[in-house]
Amino acid sequence: QPSLNLRSTFDEKNFKLMGLLGLVGLWGVRAAQADFWDLER
Repeated sequence: QPSLNLRSTFDEKNFKLMGLLGLVGLWGVRAAQADFWDLER
């Protein structure tokens, strides 16, 4: 039982970390696209 609980908390932390990385990655892609369009003009 304790090992299962530990795993569930680990999955929750991993999920939050993945969400944060996803947001940062999405922001980076948008910033890169904005820079690209500025260079194209």
